[in-house]
Amino acid sequence: MEKTEKKKWIWLIIIAGIVLWAVLNYQVALAGIGWVARVLMPVIIGFAIAFILNVLKRAIEKYLFRPLDKSCTKIWPRIRDGIGILLSILILVAIVALVITMLVPQIRSTWEMLTASFPQYWQSVQGWLDVKTAQYGLDAIKLPKIETDYETLFDLAKRFLTSGVGAAFGSAIGVMTGFVNTMINAALGLIFAIYMLAEKDKLSEQCTRLVRASFSESKAEEIFYIGRTANSIFSGFVVGQCIEGVILGILCAIGMLIFGFPYVSMISVLVGVTALIPVFGAFFGTAIGAFLILMVDPMKALWFIVLIIVIQQIDGNLIYPRVVGGKVGLPPLWTLLGVVVGGAVGGLIGMLVGVPALALVYSLVGRWTGRRLAKK
Repeated sequence: MEKTEKKKWIWLIIIAGIVLWAVLNYQVALAGIGWVARVLMPVIIGFAIAFILNVLKRAIEKYLFRPLDKSCTKIWPRIRDGIGILLSILILVAIVALVITMLVPQIRSTWEMLTASFPQYWQSVQGWLDVKTAQYGLDAIKLPKIETDYETLFDLAKRFLTSGVGAAFGSAIGVMTGFVNTMINAALGLIFAIYMLAEKDKLSEQCTRLVRASFSESKAEEIFYIGRTANSIFSGFVVGQCIEGVILGILCAIGMLIFGFPYVSMISVLVGVTALIPVFGAFFGTAIGAFLILMVDPMKALWFIVLIIVIQQIDGNLIYPRVVGGKVGLPPLWTLLGVVVGGAVGGLIGMLVGVPALALVYSLVGRWTGRRLAKK
Protein backbone atom coordinates (compact mmCIF):
# COMPACT_ATOMS: atom_id res chain seq x y z
CA MET A 1 0.00 0.00 0.00
CA GLU A 2 1.35 3.43 -0.97
CA LYS A 3 2.18 6.06 1.61
CA THR A 4 -0.64 8.37 0.46
CA GLU A 5 -3.15 5.54 0.70
CA LYS A 6 -1.99 4.70 4.22
CA LYS A 7 -2.35 8.36 5.24
CA LYS A 8 -5.84 8.50 3.74
CA TRP A 9 -6.95 5.37 5.65
CA ILE A 10 -5.47 6.71 8.88
CA TRP A 11 -7.45 9.93 8.53
CA LEU A 12 -10.62 8.01 7.70
CA ILE A 13 -10.19 5.83 10.80
CA ILE A 14 -9.57 8.89 12.99
CA ILE A 15 -12.64 10.70 11.61
CA ALA A 16 -14.79 7.56 11.97
CA GLY A 17 -13.62 7.19 15.57
CA ILE A 18 -14.49 10.80 16.37
CA VAL A 19 -17.93 10.46 14.77
CA LEU A 20 -18.60 7.19 16.63
CA TRP A 21 -17.57 8.74 19.95
CA ALA A 22 -19.80 11.77 19.29
CA VAL A 23 -22.77 9.52 18.50
CA LEU A 24 -22.27 7.36 21.61
CA ASN A 25 -21.68 10.41 23.82
CA TYR A 26 -23.98 12.84 22.04
CA GLN A 27 -24.91 14.74 25.21
CA VAL A 28 -21.26 15.48 26.01
CA ALA A 29 -20.61 16.32 22.35
CA LEU A 30 -23.57 18.72 22.20
CA ALA A 31 -22.52 20.33 25.47
CA GLY A 32 -19.00 20.81 24.10
CA ILE A 33 -20.32 22.30 20.87
CA GLY A 34 -22.57 24.61 22.88
CA TRP A 35 -19.66 25.75 25.04
CA VAL A 36 -17.49 26.46 22.00
CA ALA A 37 -20.39 28.31 20.34
CA ARG A 38 -20.90 30.49 23.45
CA VAL A 39 -17.20 31.32 23.66
CA LEU A 40 -16.97 32.13 19.96
CA MET A 41 -20.36 33.85 19.75
CA PRO A 42 -18.93 37.37 19.31
CA VAL A 43 -16.76 36.09 16.45
CA ILE A 44 -19.72 34.24 14.88
CA ILE A 45 -21.90 37.35 15.16
CA GLY A 46 -19.08 39.47 13.80
CA PHE A 47 -18.61 37.16 10.82
CA ALA A 48 -22.35 37.28 10.07
CA ILE A 49 -22.45 41.09 10.33
CA ALA A 50 -19.29 41.37 8.22
CA PHE A 51 -20.83 39.13 5.56
CA ILE A 52 -23.98 41.27 5.34
CA LEU A 53 -21.97 44.49 5.37
CA ASN A 54 -19.69 43.12 2.66
CA VAL A 55 -22.73 42.50 0.43
CA LEU A 56 -23.76 46.14 0.93
CA LYS A 57 -20.17 47.34 0.47
CA ARG A 58 -19.78 45.53 -2.84
CA ALA A 59 -23.06 47.02 -4.09
CA ILE A 60 -21.89 50.50 -3.06
CA GLU A 61 -18.55 49.98 -4.79
CA LYS A 62 -20.24 48.69 -7.92
CA TYR A 63 -22.90 51.37 -8.35
CA LEU A 64 -21.68 54.40 -6.37
CA PHE A 65 -17.88 54.33 -6.41
CA ARG A 66 -17.35 53.48 -10.08
CA PRO A 67 -17.29 57.14 -11.27
CA LEU A 68 -14.97 58.07 -8.40
CA ASP A 69 -12.63 55.18 -9.23
CA LYS A 70 -12.13 56.65 -12.69
CA SER A 71 -11.82 60.31 -11.78
CA CYS A 72 -9.97 60.24 -8.42
CA THR A 73 -6.41 58.97 -8.41
CA LYS A 74 -4.55 60.32 -5.34
CA ILE A 75 -6.25 60.19 -1.96
CA TRP A 76 -9.35 58.24 -3.03
CA PRO A 77 -7.77 54.73 -3.06
CA ARG A 78 -6.63 55.25 0.56
CA ILE A 79 -10.06 56.20 1.92
CA ARG A 80 -12.20 54.12 -0.43
CA ASP A 81 -12.52 51.07 1.85
CA GLY A 82 -13.17 53.17 4.95
CA ILE A 83 -15.95 55.13 3.29
CA GLY A 84 -17.46 51.93 1.91
CA ILE A 85 -17.51 50.31 5.37
CA LEU A 86 -18.98 53.46 6.96
CA LEU A 87 -21.73 53.75 4.34
CA SER A 88 -22.54 50.03 4.70
CA ILE A 89 -22.91 50.36 8.48
CA LEU A 90 -25.06 53.49 8.11
CA ILE A 91 -27.34 51.78 5.57
CA LEU A 92 -27.74 48.69 7.77
CA VAL A 93 -28.46 50.79 10.87
CA ALA A 94 -30.92 52.92 8.88
CA ILE A 95 -32.79 49.84 7.66
CA VAL A 96 -33.05 48.37 11.16
CA ALA A 97 -34.06 51.74 12.63
CA LEU A 98 -36.71 52.21 9.92
CA VAL A 99 -38.24 48.80 10.62
CA ILE A 100 -38.22 49.41 14.38
CA THR A 101 -39.67 52.90 13.96
CA MET A 102 -42.49 51.55 11.82
CA LEU A 103 -43.25 48.57 14.05
CA VAL A 104 -42.73 49.53 17.69
CA PRO A 105 -45.16 52.49 18.00
CA GLN A 106 -47.93 50.62 16.19
CA ILE A 107 -47.32 47.42 18.18
CA ARG A 108 -47.48 49.40 21.42
CA SER A 109 -50.68 51.25 20.48
CA THR A 110 -52.26 48.06 19.15
CA TRP A 111 -51.37 46.16 22.33
CA GLU A 112 -52.87 48.90 24.53
CA MET A 113 -56.02 48.94 22.44
CA LEU A 114 -56.37 45.14 22.51
CA THR A 115 -55.83 44.82 26.24
CA ALA A 116 -58.39 47.56 26.89
CA SER A 117 -61.03 46.35 24.44
CA PHE A 118 -60.47 42.60 24.18
CA PRO A 119 -63.70 41.61 26.01
CA GLN A 120 -65.75 43.76 23.61
CA TYR A 121 -63.93 42.28 20.64
CA TRP A 122 -64.57 38.78 22.00
CA GLN A 123 -68.28 39.57 22.28
CA SER A 124 -68.34 40.94 18.73
CA VAL A 125 -66.76 37.72 17.45
CA GLN A 126 -69.40 35.71 19.33
CA GLY A 127 -72.12 37.91 17.82
CA TRP A 128 -70.69 37.45 14.33
CA LEU A 129 -70.61 33.67 14.84
CA ASP A 130 -74.22 33.69 16.06
CA VAL A 131 -75.36 35.62 12.98
CA LYS A 132 -73.47 33.39 10.54
CA THR A 133 -74.53 30.09 12.13
CA ALA A 134 -78.17 31.24 12.17
CA GLN A 135 -77.88 32.48 8.56
CA TYR A 136 -76.60 29.13 7.26
CA GLY A 137 -78.60 26.91 9.62
CA LEU A 138 -75.59 25.55 11.51
CA ASP A 139 -75.27 24.54 15.13
CA ALA A 140 -74.46 27.42 17.42
CA ILE A 141 -70.77 27.94 18.22
CA LYS A 142 -70.15 29.26 21.72
CA LEU A 143 -66.76 30.74 22.53
CA PRO A 144 -65.46 30.36 26.10
CA LYS A 145 -66.41 33.31 28.25
CA ILE A 146 -63.71 35.73 29.37
CA GLU A 147 -64.48 36.98 32.84
CA THR A 148 -62.39 38.82 35.39
CA ASP A 149 -62.41 36.85 38.62
CA TYR A 150 -61.07 39.36 41.14
CA GLU A 151 -61.00 36.83 43.97
CA THR A 152 -58.78 34.50 41.93
CA LEU A 153 -56.52 37.41 40.95
CA PHE A 154 -56.22 38.37 44.64
CA ASP A 155 -55.23 34.80 45.59
CA LEU A 156 -52.64 34.71 42.81
CA ALA A 157 -51.22 38.05 43.95
CA LYS A 158 -51.06 36.85 47.58
CA ARG A 159 -49.26 33.64 46.59
CA PHE A 160 -46.85 35.63 44.43
CA LEU A 161 -46.01 38.00 47.29
CA THR A 162 -45.53 35.18 49.82
CA SER A 163 -43.68 32.53 47.82
CA GLY A 164 -43.02 33.68 44.29
CA VAL A 165 -40.88 36.75 44.82
CA GLY A 166 -37.63 34.77 44.95
CA ALA A 167 -38.38 32.85 41.79
CA ALA A 168 -39.56 35.97 40.01
CA PHE A 169 -36.46 37.85 41.12
CA GLY A 170 -34.24 35.02 39.90
CA SER A 171 -36.05 34.97 36.56
CA ALA A 172 -35.70 38.74 36.24
CA ILE A 173 -31.98 38.51 36.99
CA GLY A 174 -31.64 35.73 34.41
CA VAL A 175 -33.44 37.79 31.76
CA MET A 176 -31.34 40.87 32.52
CA THR A 177 -28.12 38.84 32.42
CA GLY A 178 -29.09 37.28 29.09
CA PHE A 179 -29.96 40.70 27.66
CA VAL A 180 -26.66 42.20 28.83
CA ASN A 181 -24.70 39.26 27.39
CA THR A 182 -26.55 39.62 24.09
CA MET A 183 -25.75 43.34 23.93
CA ILE A 184 -22.08 42.68 24.75
CA ASN A 185 -21.85 39.96 22.11
CA ALA A 186 -23.52 42.22 19.55
CA ALA A 187 -21.14 45.11 20.34
CA LEU A 188 -18.09 42.85 20.17
CA GLY A 189 -19.47 41.28 17.00
CA LEU A 190 -19.77 44.70 15.35
CA ILE A 191 -16.17 45.50 16.31
CA PHE A 192 -15.01 42.15 14.89
CA ALA A 193 -17.02 42.83 11.72
CA ILE A 194 -15.38 46.23 11.18
CA TYR A 195 -11.90 44.74 11.64
CA MET A 196 -12.73 41.84 9.32
CA LEU A 197 -13.90 44.20 6.59
CA ALA A 198 -10.97 46.56 7.06
CA GLU A 199 -8.48 43.67 6.90
CA LYS A 200 -10.41 41.61 4.33
CA ASP A 201 -7.72 41.56 1.66
CA LYS A 202 -4.98 40.77 4.16
CA LEU A 203 -7.04 37.99 5.80
CA SER A 204 -7.85 36.53 2.39
CA GLU A 205 -4.17 36.50 1.45
CA GLN A 206 -3.19 34.87 4.75
CA CYS A 207 -5.86 32.16 4.38
CA THR A 208 -4.76 31.50 0.79
CA ARG A 209 -1.12 31.10 1.86
CA LEU A 210 -2.13 28.84 4.77
CA VAL A 211 -4.25 26.58 2.54
CA ARG A 212 -1.57 26.33 -0.14
CA ALA A 213 1.04 25.49 2.51
CA SER A 214 -1.15 22.85 4.16
CA PHE A 215 -2.54 21.01 1.13
CA SER A 216 -1.50 19.91 -2.30
CA GLU A 217 -2.29 22.16 -5.24
CA SER A 218 -5.31 20.12 -6.33
CA LYS A 219 -6.74 20.00 -2.79
CA ALA A 220 -6.12 23.71 -2.35
CA GLU A 221 -8.01 24.47 -5.56
CA GLU A 222 -10.90 22.33 -4.32
CA ILE A 223 -11.01 24.31 -1.07
CA PHE A 224 -10.90 27.60 -2.98
CA TYR A 225 -13.74 26.40 -5.21
CA ILE A 226 -15.84 25.51 -2.15
CA GLY A 227 -15.14 28.95 -0.67
CA ARG A 228 -16.10 30.76 -3.88
CA THR A 229 -19.27 28.68 -4.24
CA ALA A 230 -20.26 29.26 -0.61
CA ASN A 231 -19.70 33.00 -0.95
CA SER A 232 -21.74 33.13 -4.16
CA ILE A 233 -24.64 31.09 -2.73
CA PHE A 234 -24.84 32.91 0.61
CA SER A 235 -24.52 36.34 -1.01
CA GLY A 236 -27.20 35.50 -3.55
CA PHE A 237 -29.45 34.15 -0.83
CA VAL A 238 -29.12 37.28 1.33
CA VAL A 239 -29.77 39.62 -1.59
CA GLY A 240 -32.60 37.48 -2.97
CA GLN A 241 -34.40 37.10 0.36
CA CYS A 242 -34.17 40.84 1.05
CA ILE A 243 -35.55 41.69 -2.40
CA GLU A 244 -38.33 39.13 -2.01
CA GLY A 245 -39.23 40.48 1.44
CA VAL A 246 -39.53 44.02 0.06
CA ILE A 247 -41.66 42.80 -2.86
CA LEU A 248 -43.96 40.80 -0.59
CA GLY A 249 -44.35 43.74 1.80
CA ILE A 250 -45.24 46.08 -1.08
CA LEU A 251 -47.73 43.61 -2.58
CA CYS A 252 -49.30 43.08 0.84
CA ALA A 253 -49.60 46.84 1.42
CA ILE A 254 -51.17 47.41 -2.01
CA GLY A 255 -53.69 44.61 -1.49
CA MET A 256 -54.60 45.78 2.01
CA LEU A 257 -55.09 49.36 0.82
CA ILE A 258 -57.31 48.21 -2.06
CA PHE A 259 -59.58 46.15 0.21
CA GLY A 260 -59.53 48.57 3.12
CA PHE A 261 -57.85 46.40 5.76
CA PRO A 262 -56.62 47.98 9.02
CA TYR A 263 -53.01 48.08 10.28
CA VAL A 264 -51.64 48.33 6.72
CA SER A 265 -48.11 49.55 7.49
CA MET A 266 -47.51 47.32 10.53
CA ILE A 267 -48.78 44.09 8.95
CA SER A 268 -47.04 44.78 5.62
CA VAL A 269 -43.71 45.34 7.39
CA LEU A 270 -44.26 42.18 9.46
CA VAL A 271 -45.00 40.10 6.36
CA GLY A 272 -41.95 41.54 4.58
CA VAL A 273 -39.59 41.01 7.53
CA THR A 274 -40.81 37.49 8.35
CA ALA A 275 -40.50 36.60 4.65
CA LEU A 276 -36.73 36.58 5.24
CA ILE A 277 -37.35 33.10 6.70
CA PRO A 278 -37.87 30.83 3.68
CA VAL A 279 -41.13 28.89 3.23
CA PHE A 280 -42.64 29.51 6.68
CA GLY A 281 -41.75 33.15 7.29
CA ALA A 282 -44.65 34.83 5.54
CA PHE A 283 -47.11 32.52 7.32
CA PHE A 284 -45.88 33.84 10.68
CA GLY A 285 -46.62 37.39 9.57
CA THR A 286 -49.95 36.27 8.13
CA ALA A 287 -51.01 34.64 11.41
CA ILE A 288 -50.21 37.77 13.40
CA GLY A 289 -51.92 40.01 10.85
CA ALA A 290 -55.03 37.83 10.70
CA PHE A 291 -55.31 37.87 14.50
CA LEU A 292 -55.09 41.67 14.65
CA ILE A 293 -57.67 42.12 11.90
CA LEU A 294 -59.88 39.50 13.57
CA MET A 295 -60.19 41.80 16.58
CA VAL A 296 -61.63 44.48 14.29
CA ASP A 297 -63.62 42.52 11.69
CA PRO A 298 -63.64 38.70 11.51
CA MET A 299 -64.77 38.67 7.86
CA LYS A 300 -61.91 40.95 6.86
CA ALA A 301 -59.52 38.57 8.66
CA LEU A 302 -60.73 35.75 6.39
CA TRP A 303 -60.33 37.91 3.29
CA PHE A 304 -56.86 38.92 4.47
CA ILE A 305 -55.86 35.25 4.63
CA VAL A 306 -57.23 34.79 1.10
CA LEU A 307 -55.22 37.83 -0.05
CA ILE A 308 -51.99 36.44 1.42
CA ILE A 309 -52.65 33.04 -0.18
CA VAL A 310 -52.99 34.73 -3.58
CA ILE A 311 -49.83 36.77 -3.00
CA GLN A 312 -47.99 33.61 -1.91
CA GLN A 313 -49.03 31.87 -5.12
CA ILE A 314 -47.71 34.79 -7.16
CA ASP A 315 -44.53 34.76 -5.08
CA GLY A 316 -44.00 31.00 -5.29
CA ASN A 317 -44.56 30.77 -9.03
CA LEU A 318 -43.12 34.04 -10.31
CA ILE A 319 -41.04 35.95 -7.76
CA TYR A 320 -39.16 33.39 -5.64
CA PRO A 321 -37.88 31.21 -8.52
CA ARG A 322 -36.53 34.28 -10.33
CA VAL A 323 -35.25 36.30 -7.37
CA VAL A 324 -33.95 33.60 -5.00
CA GLY A 325 -34.17 30.25 -6.77
CA GLY A 326 -31.80 31.22 -9.56
CA LYS A 327 -29.27 32.60 -7.07
CA VAL A 328 -29.34 29.61 -4.70
CA GLY A 329 -30.16 26.81 -7.14
CA LEU A 330 -32.06 24.64 -4.65
CA PRO A 331 -35.28 22.72 -5.54
CA PRO A 332 -38.39 23.45 -3.41
CA LEU A 333 -38.28 20.10 -1.55
CA TRP A 334 -34.67 20.66 -0.47
CA THR A 335 -35.50 24.26 0.46
CA LEU A 336 -38.21 22.98 2.82
CA LEU A 337 -35.79 20.42 4.25
CA GLY A 338 -33.19 23.14 4.84
CA VAL A 339 -35.70 25.26 6.76
CA VAL A 340 -36.96 22.34 8.89
CA VAL A 341 -33.51 20.94 9.75
CA GLY A 342 -32.00 24.39 10.25
CA GLY A 343 -34.84 25.41 12.56
CA ALA A 344 -34.51 22.21 14.59
CA VAL A 345 -30.76 22.70 15.01
CA GLY A 346 -30.41 26.46 15.36
CA GLY A 347 -33.86 27.98 15.81
CA LEU A 348 -34.51 31.21 13.91
CA ILE A 349 -30.86 31.61 12.89
CA GLY A 350 -30.86 27.99 11.72
CA MET A 351 -33.87 28.68 9.49
CA LEU A 352 -32.03 31.57 7.87
CA VAL A 353 -28.75 29.67 7.40
CA GLY A 354 -30.21 26.23 6.63
CA VAL A 355 -31.27 26.93 3.04
CA PRO A 356 -27.98 28.38 1.71
CA ALA A 357 -25.98 25.78 3.68
CA LEU A 358 -27.99 22.95 2.14
CA ALA A 359 -27.72 24.66 -1.26
CA LEU A 360 -23.93 24.57 -0.90
CA VAL A 361 -24.00 20.87 0.00
CA TYR A 362 -26.41 20.21 -2.88
CA SER A 363 -24.11 21.99 -5.34
CA LEU A 364 -20.97 20.20 -4.13
CA VAL A 365 -22.63 16.77 -4.13
CA GLY A 366 -23.94 17.41 -7.65
CA ARG A 367 -20.44 18.37 -8.81
CA TRP A 368 -18.91 15.28 -7.19
CA THR A 369 -21.59 13.03 -8.71
CA GLY A 370 -20.99 14.47 -12.16
CA ARG A 371 -17.26 13.88 -11.85
CA ARG A 372 -17.76 10.27 -10.70
CA LEU A 373 -20.15 9.52 -13.55
CA ALA A 374 -17.77 11.10 -16.08
CA LYS A 375 -14.98 8.71 -15.00
CA LYS A 376 -17.13 5.61 -15.56
